[in-house]
Amino acid sequence: MAIPNNSLNYQPIRYEVVVGAANNGITSLSNSTAGYVLTSNGAGVNPSFQLNTAAFPILKTTLLSTDIKSLRASPIVLVSAQGANTIIIPVSVASQYYYGGSNVFTNVNDIVLAYTGFGGQEVCRLINGGTLGASSNSFSYGFAGEGTAAPNIQQTPGLVDNQPIVITLKSSAGSEITGNAANDNKIIFSFSYLVYQTA
Repeated sequence: MAIPNNSLNYQPIRYEVVVGAANNGITSLSNSTAGYVLTSNGAGVNPSFQLNTAAFPILKTTLLSTDIKSLRASPIVLVSAQGANTIIIPVSVASQYYYGGSNVFTNVNDIVLAYTGFGGQEVCRLINGGTLGASSNSFSYGFAGEGTAAPNIQQTPGLVDNQPIVITLKSSAGSEITGNAANDNKIIFSFSYLVYQTA
């Protein structure tokens, strides 16, 4: 009995990469982590999936008022940990605060990027807390590795290896940012980074 030729009978359940091996054999490469790239390992050696350390990923994220008012207790993961023997290194940050027209934030503090979570090794300042409470106008604040808000490049290796980058409050903050009862203020920012392999 012939099997009908239709898409249901021949639908693949997953995709794999196969390469030629010795004596006309075929080798199937193991599946890898999302975002890894297929990389040559030289003549006579099968390629493998590896972390792409040459790229500078750029993330664009919006922090709503409700997010901003819970960053101490609930930091937001911006970049997940990249695996053993890796450190996420910031390249640049540019942010803009949008005032919704109703009311400002109170009990303000700096919003920072840090490794691990609140109280973790701070990477850089995302936005100055004082301006959140003092200004009702939209403004931009950005940096790329220089100035008072530059990334802190002198980190303790054991505290940054295989750690995520999170959005949280400055470690000296005793409580959450409050105010903006209308919840109509927000921050939009872009963050670029690279992943450094330590081994």
